[in-house]
Amino acid sequence: MAVIDKFRYKVDLRRYMADCDANYLRFIKLFPEYQSASSRTFVLNGQNRVVTITVLERTPYTTLLTLKQTELEQKQGSDIGWLQIPALKVRLYHDAKVAEVLDCEGHRSPSPRFEYPNPKMYQQDEKAQWNKFLADLLAHCLQHGYETGNCFDRVSS
Repeated sequence: MAVIDKFRYKVDLRRYMADCDANYLRFIKLFPEYQSASSRTFVLNGQNRVVTITVLERTPYTTLLTLKQTELEQKQGSDIGWLQIPALKVRLYHDAKVAEVLDCEGHRSPSPRFEYPNPKMYQQDEKAQWNKFLADLLAHCLQHGYETGNCFDRVSS
């Protein structure tokens, strides 16, 4: 049993919090008017994809957002495609300046660490992977996204 414990997954709290901190800053850059606007939509450059950030709830210290993907032009009988971005619910904690994924495609926030295998087949670091995916998605929107409400001006400018 000592061999199993030696390779047991340990949460890297420093890296996890760094991802959450960076995600908060990315959200503020992408959606600076989150306190007054209800949503913001981005077209991903060179793709028929749209990412929409929608405010679900505002409190004095937090904001609950959702990120979803749709197509720019929905054609009859077409689907969104083979590479669908999962719908994410994210809470922004303004006092701590962190953003954390709470829900991915209807799966509630998992434990920071899972024993593997488990009934839902979550990876041992599932929660960290959700936040890392959010980091990649937000960085992609910053680099390649155009806001639809502003004559398709580049977001990162």
